Amino acid sequence: MLAMEHRFTLANARLFDGGARVPFVPARNMGAPFPEPPEIAVIHFTGGGSARSSAAWFADPRNRSSSAHVVIDRDGSVIQCVPFDRQAWHAGVSAWRGLTGLNRYSWGIELANWGWLQRMGAGWADGAGRPVQGAVLAAHRHGNPGGDAGPIGWEPYPSAQVAAAAALCGALGVREVVGHDDIAPGRKSDPGPAFDMPAFRARVFAVPAAAR
Repeated sequence: MLAMEHRFTLANARLFDGGARVPFVPARNMGAPFPEPPEIAVIHFTGGGSARSSAAWFADPRNRSSSAHVVIDRDGSVIQCVPFDRQAWHAGVSAWRGLTGLNRYSWGIELANWGWLQRMGAGWADGAGRPVQGAVLAAHRHGNPGGDAGPIGWEPYPSAQVAAAAALCGALGVREVVGHDDIAPGRKSDPGPAFDMPAFRARVFAVPAAAR
């Protein structure tokens, strides 16, 4: 299946793709307006199933602690949950290059992805017990969740999802992309070793500044 081509634009803090507004599922938890427009994007994995299920959790009254600006599904489709001019609750206790509390300084981009996987016989399964093909075997640079030593399985990120995230970063005009595991090392492991951050940054910043 061919990956969709995204033409993201922003208007009034909402995201449009090819002129059509992307689905908006308002999160329950939204912070104050940004004191200044962010220049940082933080990449996360959801640790769960579909983008829609994660967006539904962000909107759920029982959720009192989390949200993100967008969730991107494995096929590259996008759901917006927080307007881009307001803070989302995605970073938590965090620090980066002299900044603390990155919710005030960054957009949160969630990728639908289970993260680390469970052993299932000779293979790997997601959190719902379904086999995962092509699991990435790697050890997290800050230590594996649960303290397991050596390589473990991680869900791969489909190319359509990565392309959508890169296009979004370009539309937002970010100047830096980090992982949650960069700004909260040891506490968080997303997006994890299955996400090729150096390649992603090269892809985002290869776009001429005038086009961002």
